[in-house]
Amino acid sequence: MVATIFDVILLRYRMEFIPHVMLFLVWNLFLAWIPYIISLAINIIDKKWLTVGLLPLWLIFFPNAPYIITDFIHLRARPEVPLILDVLLISSFAATGMALALVSLSEIHQFLIKQISKKWIAHLLITMVIPLAGIGVWIGRVQRWNSWDVIYQPKVLFADLANICQTYNQHMEGIMMAFIFSVLLGISYLFLISLQYRSRVK
Repeated sequence: MVATIFDVILLRYRMEFIPHVMLFLVWNLFLAWIPYIISLAINIIDKKWLTVGLLPLWLIFFPNAPYIITDFIHLRARPEVPLILDVLLISSFAATGMALALVSLSEIHQFLIKQISKKWIAHLLITMVIPLAGIGVWIGRVQRWNSWDVIYQPKVLFADLANICQTYNQHMEGIMMAFIFSVLLGISYLFLISLQYRSRVK
């Protein structure tokens, strides 16, 4: 929450130079909060039927958290604004989004460990989420699909995904982008797990 407040203050300062530019960061950060809030709700709610419904919803919105990193695509030199300010602004929002992604992933990981007797299955499921998130980031940035399109335009969305699978050789750059994001998210999550493990040992 503190990081989000700092992001908004920094954006407000940046708007002194050019109003209404970079406001999309606020929307993207709002979307990044959704999977985190859902993950908290899943751990708090004591009704299995409701958590079963929330888990797919969490998975659909989860890529929005690390997605903010791709907003660096909007970084460009502008005479009215110091470039370093825009670098700091996007970096701050991206860091907050990534932090929300990691904590949210950890919440779901802990939930699965509690619910599944065989812990290796919980670990496997979380491992599978990471590349799915990478694909989700690519679909959002390059293919321009949104999380809610799964509900509002499922046929068109899945038809597009099927076409991508059939013509995968034409999307190698996108596949590489998804792979890189998956690796980045995976390494970051392993780092978080190591920190959590050290804190428990101490």
